[in-house]
Order: sequence, then structure tokens, then C-alpha cells
Amino acid sequence: MGFLRSHCSYSRVDKEDPEERQHLKARFLIYRTLEEADTRQRRSSSRLRACRSKRKIGLKLKRLRVAFSRARRCVYRQVVKRFRHLNLFLVTQWAF
Repeated sequence: MGFLRSHCSYSRVDKEDPEERQHLKARFLIYRTLEEADTRQRRSSSRLRACRSKRKIGLKLKRLRVAFSRARRCVYRQVVKRFRHLNLFLVTQWAF
């Protein structure tokens, strides 16, 4: 049986069919694209979490700013009311 083999029968076995090579390359490209999409999706979810936390912080700061402006207006109105009463008191006292 040894006489049926040629001495270089295994030298060209590793050469692939061009269609098979193209098929393997396409599978690799599909796999790589899916991996990149998966990593992008993970990054976007972390970006989404960061965006949500920024939005929450922004809303809290806005509420705080509005609360301070309301308190400032309230204090201003009280001070103006006191000055009006003082002014009326002084004007009526000088009138007599």
C-alpha cells in the first residue's frame, strides 16, 4: 500500500478553496461587527446612566435655585412691607 502514495501527497492539502476562504472571511467580519456593536451598546448604556444622573443633578440644582429665588422674594416683600409701615408711621408722626 505504500507504493500508492507519492512522496509529496500531503504538501498541498492545506491550500483552501477560494469560496471556503471567502466564507471564513465573511464569518470573521460578521463576528467582529457583532462584537463592536456589543461593546458600543455597553458604552451607550453607561452613557445613558451618566446622562440620567446629570439630568437628575440638573433638576435638583434648578429646584434649589428656584427655592432660593422664592425665599429671596419673600424676604424682600417682608422688608419692603416693614419700610412702608415705618414710612407711614414717620409721616403721620411728623404731620401732627
